[in-house]
Amino acid sequence: MAFSSIIDVDLKKQVASLSKELAALKRQMSRRGRAIYADGHEAVSDYYSDIAERVSDRHPDLRNRARALEGAAREHPAAAAVGLRINDVQFAHFGQYDRLGHRVCSSTNIFFQI
Repeated sequence: MAFSSIIDVDLKKQVASLSKELAALKRQMSRRGRAIYADGHEAVSDYYSDIAERVSDRHPDLRNRARALEGAAREHPAAAAVGLRINDVQFAHFGQYDRLGHRVCSSTNIFFQI
C-alpha cells in the first residue's frame, strides 16, 4: 500500500469519527434546547398564572374606582381636564423610558442612563 493511500484511509477514518461526534453533539444540544424551552415555558406559565390571579382579584375594585372616577369627571369636567393635563405633564417628566431602561427626556430627546 502506498503512503498516500494510508493517509487517505486515515483521513477518511478521522472524518467519519468527527461526523459521528458532530451528530452526537447535535443530539445533545437538541435535548438541552428542549429542556431549556420546557423550563422557560413552565416559568412563563407560572408568571402568567400569578398575574392573572392578581388581576382577577383586583378587577372588581378597579372597576368600581373607574366608575367613581367617571362619575366625578362627568360632574366636574373642567377639574377632570386639569387633572389629566397634570398627569400628562408628570408622565412626560418622570415616566418615559426606552426599551433598554434609559430615561428619556422628551423635550430634548436625551437619554439618561439609570
